[in-house]
Amino acid sequence: MKQKIRTLTILSIGTVSCMILFLIMTRATATTNNFNGVLQACQVALCLLMVCADYKKGVILSYAVLALSLISSLRVMILFHNMMPLPGVCNLFIYFIVLSLLSRQLNRKEQQSKTDFLTGLLNRRGLYDLQNKKLSARAPFYLVYFNLKNFPEINDTHGHFYGDAVLNTVAGRMRKIVGKKGSLSRISGHEFVMLLSAKHDPVEITDSIITSISEKISIQNDDSNIDCFLSVYAGIAKYPDDATDFEYLLKYANIAMFHASQSSAQRIRFFNKDMERLLSRQFEIEQFLLDGFSRNSFYLDYQPQYKLDGKVLRGYEALLRLRATDGSVILPEEFLPVAEKSDLIHKIDNYVLRNAMVEFKDILTKSDEFLKLAVNISIRSFTSPDFVSSLSKLLDEVSFPAHFLELEITEDSFLHSFDDSLRNMKALRAMGISIALDDFGSGYTSLAYLTKLPINLLKIDKSLIDGLENQIISRDFVHIIISLGHLIGCEVLSEGVESEHQIALLRDLDCDCIQGYVWSMPLAYSNAKQLAAESNE
Repeated sequence: MKQKIRTLTILSIGTVSCMILFLIMTRATATTNNFNGVLQACQVALCLLMVCADYKKGVILSYAVLALSLISSLRVMILFHNMMPLPGVCNLFIYFIVLSLLSRQLNRKEQQSKTDFLTGLLNRRGLYDLQNKKLSARAPFYLVYFNLKNFPEINDTHGHFYGDAVLNTVAGRMRKIVGKKGSLSRISGHEFVMLLSAKHDPVEITDSIITSISEKISIQNDDSNIDCFLSVYAGIAKYPDDATDFEYLLKYANIAMFHASQSSAQRIRFFNKDMERLLSRQFEIEQFLLDGFSRNSFYLDYQPQYKLDGKVLRGYEALLRLRATDGSVILPEEFLPVAEKSDLIHKIDNYVLRNAMVEFKDILTKSDEFLKLAVNISIRSFTSPDFVSSLSKLLDEVSFPAHFLELEITEDSFLHSFDDSLRNMKALRAMGISIALDDFGSGYTSLAYLTKLPINLLKIDKSLIDGLENQIISRDFVHIIISLGHLIGCEVLSEGVESEHQIALLRDLDCDCIQGYVWSMPLAYSNAKQLAAESNE
């Protein structure tokens, strides 16, 4: 607003000044040419100032003023038959040329400031200028937010030359499909925005763009051909249905895109208010996580694990809890996915390992039984190169016996990076630490992978146990998993057991251990300690 006021002020002053100069010059005679030359120079200076202040309006006004000045000079030459103004007339023609060149240069600079230098699409500034026109027209339109989810990895792997070539290819494919139906902009490294009139089908055009971008991209570099495939997701928001403010419209389309990227089934999502509430909840949880360590909001519960033969206590699984500021408890299934998107997950894993071992040491000293402490470890921590060495230092620092520790990992841990996971598993087993494969049956584990993994315990996912009583197919699956676990030399534990009937069936299927509400809910540390003491009696 201040810039607009300043521009209008300059234009107003320039206009008034030039008009005064024009009136003076029209009254001039052949004897005042020197004075007129000075006035003309001032006039041109003001014109240049107006063009620099606002080249679009300034150049039109300057042309008008110079034209009036030219008419004035020609009037003197014609009426008074005086050729003295002739040099001024020549200067005016030169000024016309200078202003034209200056205007063209400023226009080119303006366009460059609104254009992405790499792809030739609009940049963020160009998008905002375009949206002002769209909002002024008040016609409904769609804003589509595209994200090339795996582009950063491709860029890091092959370098920026290849990454730039990929982005140019993407922009070309988008232009070919959109044509004159809409406008395209690149607003960040791997994020694009399309503005599309409401008369077009946004899903059809967006799906065509995603399909096109997802096809193989081949880039020639140093006589070698590099191929890649991009994972593309899009979110759509509509003006004015979803928002009348462009910032909110962009935000809502981004939220919808985020939800699409989290879905395995839908690559395109329309914004709805539930998405915003969910994202707000995620931001709230992220803040709880950030403050959790300073406010001492984390604590551990312990889920007892039992051997089926004789209901003997096998050990405990440490379960992390987060207490919100209002005293309510946030469960791991809600806050861990948020933590895994940031480096907070490493801090959380370290917290659980350290505190569980410190507390469990006291339980070990009061128990004659050989009890296991099971701790879940995230994919990001388990596959990191320094995980084994960091854990070894922590064991020494806490003075915790390694053979009492059991690390639980999910199938995704080794599917995410099999070589790193296998290397760390072998190193941990060499230290005496046990490895449990958690939630088995909920993923896509290859049997070829399974036979290579140095695991001690196979944990059957609760989803299979839930159907044990009523579904023969679930019972058959559980039987196969138990037999498979025994075949590769593992104990087998069933999670989420909630009835004595399930226990009876699992005994018949030769399962080794169980955990679940049927024999014990997760316990506070003091209760877990008491249960371990009672198991000795």
